[in-house]
Amino acid sequence: MASVKRIVEGRLKLKVNENKSAVDRVTKRKFLGFSFILQKAEQI
Repeated sequence: MASVKRIVEGRLKLKVNENKSAVDRVTKRKFLGFSFILQKAEQI
């Protein structure tokens, strides 16, 4: 989280709200009300 915060605040000049931010697997987090699932590709 510290390295991501350093890049976002340093290079991009954006403020990071640590209460709302987290670093985790994409399947365990929601983003703007959406969540992601892993699905195996169908073989042809």
